Amino acid sequence: MTIKHLNHGHRQRLRDRLLQSGPDAMAPDELIELILFLSIPRGDVKPIAKKLWQRYGTFQELIDRPIDELKQLSGLGDQTIATLKTIHALAVQLTSPTKQQKPLLTAFDQLIKYVRLRMTPFECEHYLVFYLNARHQVLYEDIQTQGGVNAVLIHPKAMMRQALNCSASGLMLFHNHPSGRAMPSEQDDQITTKLQTMCHSLEIELVDHVIITQDSYYSYQEKNQSYVS
Repeated sequence: MTIKHLNHGHRQRLRDRLLQSGPDAMAPDELIELILFLSIPRGDVKPIAKKLWQRYGTFQELIDRPIDELKQLSGLGDQTIATLKTIHALAVQLTSPTKQQKPLLTAFDQLIKYVRLRMTPFECEHYLVFYLNARHQVLYEDIQTQGGVNAVLIHPKAMMRQALNCSASGLMLFHNHPSGRAMPSEQDDQITTKLQTMCHSLEIELVDHVIITQDSYYSYQEKNQSYVS
């Protein structure tokens, strides 16, 4: 039997096991193999799948990686990278609170996962604002890419204008710390205090300001009740 036939048989066995037993019956590197089958129609991709799993350890880490980084990895061509980035885009869409229309505060764990998908790949600080109705459902979300490596430029007046434009009753602010430390800086404290004052004057609720990293987060609502209402 030729190597070509052996590879075809292996691919078919993996597909059959997925269809018959579901994804829980598959090892993580086998699921990556199945993804690679979509973009690499021939050959043995098992070594590539194993190396990717050993390098990144989670699916989120893999699909989050910048395109330039993925291009440096042996065995990954443009088609495979495009497939991984398509999966990433679908994951963002599926977890988006604007699609689910569930109250934010009853689905906080899901919200954290969604924000991580959106923000942790960035090498500079970004901020993401959710504008909410009275039931804490998302009316509009806005992500801003302004900022440097260690600071993000937040414009409270622009946030207030947007809140009024979409008739928001509340807002929730997230921003990432690429350093990996989910602790507020003095500037973060000052911005939170200023936002709280401006929101209060317009009868808009500042639900929370959350600093997020790949592995943790800091919530002003949870840690310091005096900052947010």
